[in-house]
Amino acid sequence: MGAALALKACPKVGGDHCMRRSVRAGTRGRLTGPEETKLRIVGVRHECSVFSSRRECCLHLQRRIQVAHIDRTVCSGSDRRGTLPPAVMPIASFLESMMLDHPRRQQRQHYVVTGAGTGIGRAIAMRLAAEGAQLTLIARNQTRLETTAEAISSSGGLRPSVETADIRDQAEVEAAFDRAHAQHGPLRGLIANSGIGGSNEPGPSDRFVDLVQTNLVGSYHCLRAAQTHLAPGPEPRHLVVISSILARFGVPGYTGYCASKSALLGLTRALAMELATDLIQVNALCPGWVNTEMAREGIEGIATGMGVSYNEALAEAMKAVPMGRMSEPEHVAGLVAWLVSTDAVGVTGQTLDMNNGAWM
Repeated sequence: MGAALALKACPKVGGDHCMRRSVRAGTRGRLTGPEETKLRIVGVRHECSVFSSRRECCLHLQRRIQVAHIDRTVCSGSDRRGTLPPAVMPIASFLESMMLDHPRRQQRQHYVVTGAGTGIGRAIAMRLAAEGAQLTLIARNQTRLETTAEAISSSGGLRPSVETADIRDQAEVEAAFDRAHAQHGPLRGLIANSGIGGSNEPGPSDRFVDLVQTNLVGSYHCLRAAQTHLAPGPEPRHLVVISSILARFGVPGYTGYCASKSALLGLTRALAMELATDLIQVNALCPGWVNTEMAREGIEGIATGMGVSYNEALAEAMKAVPMGRMSEPEHVAGLVAWLVSTDAVGVTGQTLDMNNGAWM
């Protein structure tokens, strides 16, 4: 009656992962890893096979097995010594987590992510690292970059390099990219995410020039520096620009931000045309409200201007969003991960919008 399932992670050529599935009647299966969860499963009806991805394996298991119960024995090695985790997930959640484990599509591919110290940039760095990428992180604040690098390393990713540079300074940018190339080799791509936000007003303290110099000119410096260090083809190389929903429509008091983010879309299209014959893909993303420090500062500004609480201002802002919510940085990171994957071959010169329906 009792059949058991043994799952064993086995690396394939190129760094991809598959799951080897073997059936042994009357035995206990084992998932290898830092902690080995013992599962007793009945109703397995298949011979040993190798699946091309964790997702494929788990989808197959969901279709082909019936779970009798879980033997909640957890150990940290073959001697079965170890400490129990706070909770052992049910088998359904276990299979779901396996499916959601990010594919190793970017194994040791070198990417530069600018503005990786916080928010969207940090989430993009974490996602690409989870897919196996070797990263160089660039921003002005070294402490924040080191925090991101440590989070990646402690999560099992390759330790990123950290380079500090003010992207408005072309010489600093080029030197940072030179060092990145020297340490990790040519680039598979760049995620040009660095930028600043906020309003500007006419007068002596007008921030218009600083907004344009950072968001537009600084991004241009990074794109050209990355172009110089891209790996040879014919495999696709990627330049991804993070713009904003405010490139799509105007907002009073945000002339500098809107102008700089709109200009990035023109830059993306023109550069995509320049580099298309070299099979270099250039694309832009326009996120709407994303749950970041910058967004929270924006909501606080709205609250101050309206004379209401933060929550009231947030509710008011979400009225303009059909789905009534902000995106999370990880959602944007997932879209970036798709753009730089083989699934997006042929996508170039495009702007993708993720805004929960705020602009259609």
